[in-house]
Amino acid sequence: MAKIKSKILLGLSMIMAIHMLFSQSILASSNIWYDKYVANENIYGSSYYTSKDSSDLAWGESYLLRSYIELYNQTKDNQWLQKFTLHVDKMISNSNDDDNDGYLGWTTYKYSPIELDNGGFELDLNNWTRFQSTTSTAFQNNEPAVYNQSQYGEHSLTLKTNGSSWQKVYQKMMSYEPNTKYRLRLFGKTNGLVMGEAYVHDRTTNTILGKATIDSTEWGFYNIDFTTPSSGHNLEIWLGHNTYTVSNGITYFDQVEVSAYYPYHVHDAMIGIPIAEFIRLINNTPELQLIYQNKANSYRQFVENELIPKWEHSQVIGNTWDSILGTYRESKNYTAQSGTTNGPGTTLPYNMFLAFSQLLIIMYDINGNSSYLEKAKRINEYFKTKLVVDPNHDSYLWKYSDNYNSWEDTSHGQLDLSAIVEMYRYGLSYSGDDIEKFANTFSNVMVDRTVTPNKVKNFVSGNNTTRGPFIYTLNLANWTELSQFDKSVWPVAAEQYRSITPNSGFKFLTLAQIMKWDRAKLVNRGFEYTTSFDNTQPAQWVRTNSTAATAYMDTQNKISGNYGATIKSNGTSWQYLTQTWEEWVPSTSYTLTFSGKTDTTGAGGRVIIKNETTGESLVNYTFENTSWQSHSVTFNSPSNSSHVVRVYLGNKSYAILNGKVHFDNIKIKAQSDVW
Repeated sequence: MAKIKSKILLGLSMIMAIHMLFSQSILASSNIWYDKYVANENIYGSSYYTSKDSSDLAWGESYLLRSYIELYNQTKDNQWLQKFTLHVDKMISNSNDDDNDGYLGWTTYKYSPIELDNGGFELDLNNWTRFQSTTSTAFQNNEPAVYNQSQYGEHSLTLKTNGSSWQKVYQKMMSYEPNTKYRLRLFGKTNGLVMGEAYVHDRTTNTILGKATIDSTEWGFYNIDFTTPSSGHNLEIWLGHNTYTVSNGITYFDQVEVSAYYPYHVHDAMIGIPIAEFIRLINNTPELQLIYQNKANSYRQFVENELIPKWEHSQVIGNTWDSILGTYRESKNYTAQSGTTNGPGTTLPYNMFLAFSQLLIIMYDINGNSSYLEKAKRINEYFKTKLVVDPNHDSYLWKYSDNYNSWEDTSHGQLDLSAIVEMYRYGLSYSGDDIEKFANTFSNVMVDRTVTPNKVKNFVSGNNTTRGPFIYTLNLANWTELSQFDKSVWPVAAEQYRSITPNSGFKFLTLAQIMKWDRAKLVNRGFEYTTSFDNTQPAQWVRTNSTAATAYMDTQNKISGNYGATIKSNGTSWQYLTQTWEEWVPSTSYTLTFSGKTDTTGAGGRVIIKNETTGESLVNYTFENTSWQSHSVTFNSPSNSSHVVRVYLGNKSYAILNGKVHFDNIKIKAQSDVW
């Protein structure tokens, strides 16, 4: 019997406290990406989190949750964390133990084998048995289900009453897992004279396990959940009416399907990743801990005690970790995936085990569990053996899985990249050369630069066929993170999203990442990310006249995060870190803000914003404070949008040898912008 576990609920007192602290509305700004995000998140932001289906949570809510973390990181507005915890608390309260293995989580029926044949009646009534019905009362028609503007096949079933006896059809389920939750679903409608019925009959015990009633004259979608008995029973799906005494009552049935609910590695990983990101954020941000530390601790217990261990210790699932290969496999105990490429015991597709590795490495950062670290490393090392170098583009190619003879598609590839970039940022598994090859895959192989705006092809191989071109061109969450290494990535995402309305989870995460790498506010503002070629140089910042010894990322001198930036004078020439400021609006008032401090040598600090086209300095700001202090200066952008403007970070004086200045959290924002 499954052990009883308490679920993590949000107390009313905490809701009230958070509401009082952060009751102001999330304000719009003059930033196109932020305003687009806010406006559409207000419409679509509640689309997923109340669902109990792991597919909805993994492929919808998880992206939205990660976007909330990104929005907080950029704006420091706690209301995004308030939304995050509201959603996660509901999700965890909805978690369940459907398979009675003692572990909470979420399941779905959407991928497991369908245990009926010809549920769409495309092959007449093959595999269905008539009960008291005839070819004149139970027959194939040419009126398929049409629901939500989609047509399903070319046919459906007409089932007509005769006024004197039950007219039914039934089919035995092909197989079932005992004591397991299943879903029966179908489309149906009536002619208004009767109601239709679809039910699960246990012939062995002569009991009804569940029944759906069709009660509309328009096509509707109907479903019921039921739990199977122990093994050895004869289970049947029956279609009929609520009465036989009415003549010429008609019910139409289509797409009758039944399949089991199962948990999935990748769903737990996708849901777990943003939860782990939240825990990491709270643990690393002291000013958030008073409000959120208890919440982070409870989430940590859920991930550590429920999501991760089930895949090795569940008596229902079995141990899916392959300690020899160093990766995860499908459960050997049941068939969780329809089709033949992911049968019981096969290695998981790459996106699935890589997503799980990302969850593991973030949790290792949180709790120091060495087994998490070892598994994350082994998974990624296993994946690296599957990479193929394309010498023509100095890029990588890889398949979808060990068992599928097709190159990885763009949609699933963004899961791969999420884990790869995460591991690289931890200094694990991937070298700078590896990362450059992945960036080349995107920029030089996948992006079609002959169309405007540039679009992304369907596969990492550059193939653009199968169901039409550019079908995944907006699935750019996590591909956009390659902007850390290649600034040409950002416009591919930004120019496509400039004209679209985000209405799904991955689009919100893509939009958040577009904001993150938008040079209108500068990028890598906290100096947290490295280049691919030098792990002491902040990504997208350029050393100008300086070296790794005089301009570098600094773990000791920072005000937040893991790094700040330090510039050291050499006594003979200016030493700078620079970044070209882009996407600015002409003749507009902007504010530069940053945190800075200097040592006591007198070399001081300086920030210059220079119009390189005219040679004019828009800002030439110096400071000499020796403890961290916030600085702010207002200036106007050039009137000509074609001018090149660059930001310089350096010393007030280069003549003093080894004088140090430290920077963190530098940002440029329009005066009308709220963040």
